[in-house]
Amino acid sequence: MVNSNPSFSAIFESVADLLSDSIIIAPMVRAATFHSERNSRTFYYIFLYSSKNADSPSRLGCTHGHELNYIFGAPLVAGFQLSFFNKAYTRQETELAESVITYWTNFAKYG
Repeated sequence: MVNSNPSFSAIFESVADLLSDSIIIAPMVRAATFHSERNSRTFYYIFLYSSKNADSPSRLGCTHGHELNYIFGAPLVAGFQLSFFNKAYTRQETELAESVITYWTNFAKYG
């Protein structure tokens, strides 16, 4: 049954989903489709982890660009601040950064 009186947060989340799909996902899929027509090796990656110290509301989950700290190893350098997060990283986030760097390095080496 459809809620006839949705809350503000439900409307906000729906609009955020719509905008992220139209601004991020749809162009990415289109670019990958064009690329795959010319090159059979086309890849996506999905980063879903939302930092405990992100500056965006946790209900939004991981937003565009939040993976950059992990790709570039910000949690591995004490006191380093890059992009969206503050300087406080958990042990789990440090381990995630190590894994992400390994994944990206292996992809660059081996495809």
